Amino acid sequence: MIGGRMRIAWFSPMPPTRSGIASYSNELLVHLDPVFTIDRFAEPAAHDFVWTHQREPYDLVVYQLGNAPCHDYQWAYLTRYPGLVVLHDARLHHARARHLLQQERFDDYRREFRYDHADARADFAEYAVEGLGGSIYYFWSMLRVVVRTARTIAVHNSLVANDLREEYAGAPIETIRMGVARA
Repeated sequence: MIGGRMRIAWFSPMPPTRSGIASYSNELLVHLDPVFTIDRFAEPAAHDFVWTHQREPYDLVVYQLGNAPCHDYQWAYLTRYPGLVVLHDARLHHARARHLLQQERFDDYRREFRYDHADARADFAEYAVEGLGGSIYYFWSMLRVVVRTARTIAVHNSLVANDLREEYAGAPIETIRMGVARA
């Protein structure tokens, strides 16, 4: 804490990135800035997080995580630096598959799929590897890594929260309002 103010590392796309979550974060931070010291870590400035955190650790790391490519950079941090993950999509399989497969990290995708969904037939991952993921992404959420490493998961829908609590018993899952002004 600096001067009694909680220090927060905020991982989120920010304007001018064209993303609903970028706009949401921007609008929300206006209300949080007077109360907290918040450092924003959007791509590519996120690389400054490691040395900044080493020099003076943050009290809380917040990840605004969704399925769009503008969130891909967060995966490198969220398991090493656990925090509050505000999950904006109930399924992240699209994001993980796209991110890993575009980098030709086929074995990493296979391993993560197996870890996330040990009950699924392993050969289902091969469809995605071959570029035929399609509806497979909707059957398996690819959330286990996020849920098992986060300090808390927050979602904006109570039905999603209940489904996650059922699937990941004992995981800290909360429902929160979006926190933005009503239109």
